[in-house]
Amino acid sequence: MTDPQPIPALSPEGAPVPPRGPGLLQQLEGVFTGPVELFRRLHRTPVWLGATILMIMVNLVMVVAWSLKVDVEAMLRPVLEQNPQLSYAQIDQIIGFQSRLLIPMGLVGALVGIPLAFCVAALVRCLVGKGLAEGGRPSYRQAFSSVAVSSLVTLPYSILIFIMCLVRRVGGLRPEMLSPTSLGYYVHAESARLQGFFSQLDVFLIASYVMIYLSCRHTLRLKAGGAWLCVLVSLAFTLVTKVALAK
Repeated sequence: MTDPQPIPALSPEGAPVPPRGPGLLQQLEGVFTGPVELFRRLHRTPVWLGATILMIMVNLVMVVAWSLKVDVEAMLRPVLEQNPQLSYAQIDQIIGFQSRLLIPMGLVGALVGIPLAFCVAALVRCLVGKGLAEGGRPSYRQAFSSVAVSSLVTLPYSILIFIMCLVRRVGGLRPEMLSPTSLGYYVHAESARLQGFFSQLDVFLIASYVMIYLSCRHTLRLKAGGAWLCVLVSLAFTLVTKVALAK
């Protein structure tokens, strides 16, 4: 069953006025209060620029705040000392090198990493849409819009980490261990992989998978199997990068 198409508005000259996509404030409100209707609107009028810029800026501020407070030695030395091939002098050199690069790497990660991640995720959704769409194949613009706007649900996660960097001692904790909405904030495991798994059990990170499903269903018009496939691809990537490769 398809959504009813809106009657196009007319300009004073009688020409149809192109429908406007939801503004950034509408996107922020909709992703928390009415995601289905929001994603249906994005199918007709995909937008992505405001959400992408906002995600970059918020994560940029969060990463800089964390980089200025974190104790790099406390974060890296226990991991480096597990490598018997590294001498104490080499460990000191690596820690000093990483300390100088922490903020530049964070800036690159936010300014380049987020848009690149959005581009790859949108490409994956387009590829899935080639065979698992209910109607026509979704456009790349629709796919990118679904990625950017659905990611807005994680904004509170980054904001909370930023606040925690301001109000508490960071020590050697990584950003994901500072979110009070995650299990990893309250439970510290000896295993880095287990700790990485606990940190991913966060209210807003879990909500992001729900948004992936809804945006794929209603913005890209994928079949349920296709939407679930996009969720599983995203989950698999997270488990590999944040859990399996955690050190």
